[in-house]
Amino acid sequence: MMNLSPAYESWLEETLSKGRVEGLREGRVEGKVEGLREGRVEGKVEGLREGRVEGLREERMNLVQNFLAVKFGGVDEQLEKVINPMLNLPAEELSRLILTLNREELLLRFGEGNADEVTG
Repeated sequence: MMNLSPAYESWLEETLSKGRVEGLREGRVEGKVEGLREGRVEGKVEGLREGRVEGLREERMNLVQNFLAVKFGGVDEQLEKVINPMLNLPAEELSRLILTLNREELLLRFGEGNADEVTG
């Protein structure tokens, strides 16, 4: 029986070691799968949010371009440059300014030198 005890201990140690290695491997695989799943979900949520924000901004830009085109008979390079600064305004103020300001006033207010002055 003395010969079995060291053999049993060796087998037990080897079995436990294999179990640890297998457990670590399975844990890593499960961790990767879970991480990928969570990452995909978070990525989808973030992508949807960014897509909505970008879509709304693009829609607003198209709306401003259309208003300017109708009001001034088209959007040339000068007017194109003032559209982005105008998009930072609240909708009510943006609408009011498009309806009330003439071309020169819009260019002065939102032109390159006044890009930071989008309110007031």
